[in-house]
Amino acid sequence: MQAVLKYFSAKKWASSFGILLAIVSLAVAIYFFTYVKKPFYTGMAWPFGVAGFFFLIICVTVLVRTLQDLKRVNEYLQSDALKIQTEEIPRMDKIIRAYDRILIAEGVCIVAGLLLVLLLHHPFWRGVGLGLLAEAIMLLVFDWLAKSRAKEYMEFLLSVNSNAGA
Repeated sequence: MQAVLKYFSAKKWASSFGILLAIVSLAVAIYFFTYVKKPFYTGMAWPFGVAGFFFLIICVTVLVRTLQDLKRVNEYLQSDALKIQTEEIPRMDKIIRAYDRILIAEGVCIVAGLLLVLLLHHPFWRGVGLGLLAEAIMLLVFDWLAKSRAKEYMEFLLSVNSNAGA
């Protein structure tokens, strides 16, 4: 039971921190668009704004769902342990596989950002590249940590599943 609380508490904290990061990213984008208005900073503003917007939506959604998920999993553990095997383990397996795809996409964004910074000489495109690079690195670290937490939680679920079958 402690492992469940640990996982969902960490997920709740990470989502809250992600909301803060997204708001900062959006604020930086707005500042660059409205006050700085130089091509390099306008270029940086685009990835900060787009990534910040989507990251905000994702983190708010995860935060709202986390409380529901915690309640649901606790109910499974207390009254219907078979649902750990039939519902929670498959759900977490999908999430872990999704993280694999997300991490690859973020890696591609890092490479694209580096290429824009190194190969293009126009300030706008260098700004896009640097903004993309910064956002992708932040998201890669964030998602790598989330995947690590998910894998640890999955190990707990599998141990519960194997103990229930014994």
